[in-house]
Amino acid sequence: MKPITEILGHDTNIQELQQRIQQDSLQGSFLFSGPEGIGKHLTAKALAFNLLSRDSSDTELLKVGNHPDYIAVAPGENGSIKIDQARELIRRMSLKPQRADRCVAVINNCDCLTPEASNALLKSIEEPVEKATFFLITSAPGAILPTIRSRCQQFRFGPLNPELLQKLLQEQTDWPPEKISQVIPLAEGSLNQAMHFGEWSAALNCHFPELYQKLLLSPYHELEPLITQLPQEADGIRCVLAGLRAVCRDMVIGLQGNNDMNLLFAESQDLLDHPQFSKTPEAWLESLDHIYQAEQSLRQRTQATLIWETLAFSFQKVLNT
Repeated sequence: MKPITEILGHDTNIQELQQRIQQDSLQGSFLFSGPEGIGKHLTAKALAFNLLSRDSSDTELLKVGNHPDYIAVAPGENGSIKIDQARELIRRMSLKPQRADRCVAVINNCDCLTPEASNALLKSIEEPVEKATFFLITSAPGAILPTIRSRCQQFRFGPLNPELLQKLLQEQTDWPPEKISQVIPLAEGSLNQAMHFGEWSAALNCHFPELYQKLLLSPYHELEPLITQLPQEADGIRCVLAGLRAVCRDMVIGLQGNNDMNLLFAESQDLLDHPQFSKTPEAWLESLDHIYQAEQSLRQRTQATLIWETLAFSFQKVLNT
């Protein structure tokens, strides 16, 4: 954990939250929403650090997440936050603080709460214990129980700007400048997504336009082994889908003859010059729709193999219509 003063970006939200700390009014329940990997969870943990740090021993406990008045909740291996986790959270939040003057809970990916867990948590949010503070973190606010949303003080976090993203990547990676320059336009303001782009573009051993072409043109017997090479975990899937979305964007721009906008991938020009890809922009907009549907399937925790197979068959259907 780090102090709130060390959080970069989101200046308006950070300023307001700092004022709330100084006024001792950071109480009740807060919902932080926005894209993945932009600092929502980091901000919530920083707020917990500021609220619970009273001396150096508290600071050391918080650095390792062992402060007795700090409760962290996240989805388990099955991808959901279950009723038992919610009950344990509620029990601990109802106890008298042991070292600080309050208890602080940080619930990451709260859209993964099961219906039973959501209903259990709702009562604690509706009738909070004095000096109890809840931070709920989500990238999908629409998936949260509406009654929980309505009872939270909401803060929307936007993407990181390219200059800050470049600074963070320079500090946290050993990537050459050309790789950072390639990743930033694709990352959509997300540090996590930028990291995953770097990881998966290397792991795939091909560029996204090349992968896009393979998904569109490969016969089934070649498609199956290709799919097994694609990421199976959520962050990797999200990254590759964003890369394919960027290729679609290049295709739409290129086929519209818009020379004022640079292609995100130089290799997209090879697709534009390929006779099989000389479709109207509407065809590639339809491909975008299929990518958004794949992202929706990911949020619904559909099996990765099924996501990739459905997407590939949808792409090929667009090409053949």
